[in-house]
Amino acid sequence: FEQRGEGSGFIVTDDGLIFTNAHVVEGADRVEVVLQDGRRFEGKVIGADPLTDVAVVDIDADELPVVDIGDSRLLTPGEWAIAIGNPLGLDSTVTVGIISAVGRSAADVGIPTQRAQFIQTDAAINPGNSGGPIYNADGELLGVIGRCSFEKRGRVNVGVGYAISINQANNFLGYLRSGRIVD
Repeated sequence: FEQRGEGSGFIVTDDGLIFTNAHVVEGADRVEVVLQDGRRFEGKVIGADPLTDVAVVDIDADELPVVDIGDSRLLTPGEWAIAIGNPLGLDSTVTVGIISAVGRSAADVGIPTQRAQFIQTDAAINPGNSGGPIYNADGELLGVIGRCSFEKRGRVNVGVGYAISINQANNFLGYLRSGRIVD
């Protein structure tokens, strides 16, 4: 067994749908999902959109705890941002900061697409946080931490991080559920 990469993710439905980043699962022959309580599941990638860097993984489980999803359209700069993930191989790390900006274009963060809009934060985000959640102070999910947070700026946090809005990620999940192809 050769481990080629790791990232973070979070459960959005109690029957096992998980958001992560497309680059986290890209090229994977096998996806193993390890829950906070230590349970391990074989995951199946049911969809990945490299342009927005969102992926959905399915595990065979029931009655899972799910995140409380907020509305990222309501975000304003200055709000608290709480990032959770597994940076640099360290499990269950929490960092805090603020929402620095909303609606950053893909061009602003160096991604070649017109479809993505990003949330900018100063919460510490490092390799391994990819695919993890960003919450507000009320515990509502705001977005999916993106690779662009560190990819263009070296391998560690420099005080500027990005997340894909949860509304945009939910749109992708809606496309998957409807059987439509995302182009």
